[in-house]
Amino acid sequence: PAHFPFDVWYGYHFDATLLGQFLARKATALGVRHLQGHMRQAVLDEAGDIDHLQLDDGSALSADLFVDCTGFSSLLIGQALQTPFISYAENLFNDAAIAVPTPHEGPIESQTVSSALGHGWAWQIPLTTRCGNGYVYSSAHCTADQAETELRRHLGLLDADVPARHLKMRVGRTAQQWHRNCVAVGLSQGFIEPLEATALLFVQRTAAMLVEVLERGDLGPAA
Repeated sequence: PAHFPFDVWYGYHFDATLLGQFLARKATALGVRHLQGHMRQAVLDEAGDIDHLQLDDGSALSADLFVDCTGFSSLLIGQALQTPFISYAENLFNDAAIAVPTPHEGPIESQTVSSALGHGWAWQIPLTTRCGNGYVYSSAHCTADQAETELRRHLGLLDADVPARHLKMRVGRTAQQWHRNCVAVGLSQGFIEPLEATALLFVQRTAAMLVEVLERGDLGPAA
């Protein structure tokens, strides 16, 4: 109702793989050149900027501006340009996660369920074909095996042959999200947990701000 005293904020769950494929088709239709390959190394010029990327097929990709979307690896802004990383581990303890899918049981719910566990918290996200489940925990307070056992007990999967995927997280941020001729977007620029949904917000906001700067045509330090 109009008199409801709070803003209602919400988000949508997407299949990230399908969304990526859709965006690739959309960008290609708009004239973007879409290449797939594995980066062998980033080569710097004499001034210390990224000159080109060497790919494993022997080819090289040169550009004036590079966008680092390489996740926690931070291959460009972190490894190549040696941008300092500011850790938040002293205040945010959760640095590991386990993901386990389960089939739907009954109607598909319309919300994510978060539950407190012994060394962190668990999520359950309903998708169209399955439920995504996981446990975000502090590796300083329990082992990966202990955390997996706790999650399986929480889901009633102790005796089920369901594979689990283990993840390590680097909690914090780069000191500069735009360093020299490289802009970091997503996990390469930083990650804050347990406010996980902010990762998607950071990606969207960073992309929007980058577009705004590019449209102004100013790639100098003030940008």
